[in-house]
Amino acid sequence: MPNPEEQKIQQMFDDEDFQLLVISVKHSFFDEWVRERELDKREKIHAKLEAMEDLLTAMQAAADSIAIQKHRS
Repeated sequence: MPNPEEQKIQQMFDDEDFQLLVISVKHSFFDEWVRERELDKREKIHAKLEAMEDLLTAMQAAADSIAIQKHRS
């Protein structure tokens, strides 16, 4: 059950479907990485996964900041 204190944008990160989406994309990158034999291409795939993690972290932080700003208003 959604927490009424959370903004919708924060709830997105707790949503089961969103979490499944993230896991699916991560697995897709991993499967691609496993199949790839060229080191430079494997490094690019790994960089994509790292960038995705960084993006998700930044999005979560931004969602929290937005929620705090809305709560203060």
